[in-house]
Amino acid sequence: MAGNIGLAVPAGAAGASGSLTVNVTARPANLTVPGGPFQYSPNGTVAGINITDPSGAPVASFASPISIVMRYNAADLAMARYNSGILTAGFQVSAATPAMANPNALPPGTWILFPADGVNQDLTAGTITVRTTFVPGTVAVFTEPAGYVRTIRPLVSEFSGWNGGGVLTSRVSGIDLLVLAPQAGGRLLVQDPVSSDSVWVDAETVGPAAVHYDQLSQGHTITGTVSVSG
Repeated sequence: MAGNIGLAVPAGAAGASGSLTVNVTARPANLTVPGGPFQYSPNGTVAGINITDPSGAPVASFASPISIVMRYNAADLAMARYNSGILTAGFQVSAATPAMANPNALPPGTWILFPADGVNQDLTAGTITVRTTFVPGTVAVFTEPAGYVRTIRPLVSEFSGWNGGGVLTSRVSGIDLLVLAPQAGGRLLVQDPVSSDSVWVDAETVGPAAVHYDQLSQGHTITGTVSVSG
């Protein structure tokens, strides 16, 4: 564990003999601020991770999962309104992000939350552990509240993709849509309240609505307990 970040790489996971070199940079440059309710704190646990093999070549993926352990701090908890159960982890897309980690080809600078089934939170230790087969580059502790946006145009189109894509349907003004992911390009991935489908809407056609910070979690596993005095 170096600072708030630790890595565990199983022997042979990189498919090469020799030692790997791991460089962790706290709060790297070129961080983007995501649109929507999912956020990280600039003073929270944010780091750049770079791994190279014995020849100095970057390692992008592994044959078996590695573990990234992130210890969240007071700034992360404040961003989550002190409900640690809605903390999770995300990574920022870059030109080096493997296609398997970015199947929708989202643009560089977009933040993607790690799949919930690969995230474990230990409330006692105050850590979030991510199991992944790729090197994520820039990672951060994220909040994942139940956040909504509201349609603010007379008709708001819903699209099948983040960039282009066909128009699936339209919704009138005043409809609340559950946000499912950080903003990608100029669009937000949301859940349509009528069809329950996951669709994309232009960010400029919606405005902020309710954000709920009081749920237990958004699907990742949680272990440990926290004592509360009072």
